[in-house]
Amino acid sequence: MRPLARPEAGIDAPIGVLLLYMGGASTIQEIKPFLYHLFSDRLILPLPSPLRIPLAWLISRTRYYLVKKRYDRIGGSPLLDITMEQAKALKGVLEEDGIEAQVEVGMRYSPPFIYQAVERLKDKGVKRAIALTLYPQYSKATAGSCLMAMKEAVRQTGLEVVTIPHWHTHPSFINTWVGVINGALPSLQGNPHILFSAHSLPMRIVRGGDPYPEQVEETIEAIMTKLGPMPYSLAYQSKVGPVKWLGPSVEQELARLVRQGVHSLALVPISFVSEHLETLYEIDIILRGEALRLGIETFVRVPALNLHPGLIHTWKELILEHLP
Repeated sequence: MRPLARPEAGIDAPIGVLLLYMGGASTIQEIKPFLYHLFSDRLILPLPSPLRIPLAWLISRTRYYLVKKRYDRIGGSPLLDITMEQAKALKGVLEEDGIEAQVEVGMRYSPPFIYQAVERLKDKGVKRAIALTLYPQYSKATAGSCLMAMKEAVRQTGLEVVTIPHWHTHPSFINTWVGVINGALPSLQGNPHILFSAHSLPMRIVRGGDPYPEQVEETIEAIMTKLGPMPYSLAYQSKVGPVKWLGPSVEQELARLVRQGVHSLALVPISFVSEHLETLYEIDIILRGEALRLGIETFVRVPALNLHPGLIHTWKELILEHLP
């Protein structure tokens, strides 16, 4: 894939930017379709299509009631609204740098789908685009699946696409997290502990050489290098099903920390760029409750970056770095 040219280099067509993400159900009515698309993905459920498709349909029906209860507690997921606002903000900061860009959001498992985002770019006359996955750390089950869907969508369009598959140690990204975490530390008492939480991954994917766990650790190491010496650890959340997942789980790590005498804790959702079900329900309700039950006296959940100017600036820098 060839690098893109800046508009002043003689390219009349605007630059396209594809923001690729998993997506999610925004309302209760969207839960079943989202779950069906999720478990229809062969990277998520590695079975032949004659088995995977009907099983995905069954899972979407059986898990619906569990997920519905969670949505009832938080009033729906803001993920899509936040992502659309992120796209709008990114377009704005690019224009401030003189870059005319058509920024489109493409979700893997819910509308607007990735193929629809590609079609919109083509309809707007875009010839060249940059695809940025909104997963800081790369896994073939997340960023990899999004990029695979994007490549399938552009195959017949003639659209030239440069991909940015991960950006987990980009200096602006790290500096943004350092600032946000520093802002939360005054709320903690005594000798606080920072617990980084990342979405877990089935061990079958990890054993296949997936770089995700290593990249999560590299992100944390870069943050802690700037934060300075203080206790921290990493745990994983959001496992689904009976197979073995990457650990330790957040629940296991909370219990270990309490046994070691930790009573003040900041939980940082290091692999998420926006609030959604796994932060608003799993962390804020379930894991917070578990921490308090175990004996954590001060529990602060550091917010996801959402529309933080530092995150938008990181994405702008990434895009400019992929222009000549």
